[in-house]
Amino acid sequence: MPYSRTLLRRQVLRVNAAGISFPLRFYPGLKFKTHRKWDELATLRLKWQRNSSFSKDEYCDLIFVDGGAARLHFVNLNPKALEQLFHRVRVLRFPM
Repeated sequence: MPYSRTLLRRQVLRVNAAGISFPLRFYPGLKFKTHRKWDELATLRLKWQRNSSFSKDEYCDLIFVDGGAARLHFVNLNPKALEQLFHRVRVLRFPM
């Protein structure tokens, strides 16, 4: 894979059935892991008003069993990643 495509993939949050791949800017808080599986997720916290659009202070905190953590601001997520994230949260039965 060309270097530019690899770099681009590392700048985009990817959510799927296996887990979440995080952009490089999240690595320090996630203990420098590139991918987290859903079974590593220990806690999920939402700050969300459930309005028709998101504000900059609405987010989701993901805390993992090894102490790694990431804060995802909803306004910064693409709609597909956000939809997949909410779907996985429902499947995992985290309360929303």
